[in-house]
Amino acid sequence: MLTEATTNGVAVMESVNAEQAARATEAMAELSKLVADFFKVTPSEQFILTKDHPEVTVD
Repeated sequence: MLTEATTNGVAVMESVNAEQAARATEAMAELSKLVADFFKVTPSEQFILTKDHPEVTVD
């Protein structure tokens, strides 16, 4: 759960096919806008993990 005290949040969406992946990408963009508007913050970079790129380092 995100609150005004949250300093590092992670959102995860899962998809198993291209159609779901496209919807998840759109949903994450919308969620990013909502978080920015509600919490008055700038969300950091979004990462998409795949079977070919299964991990990312977050600073």
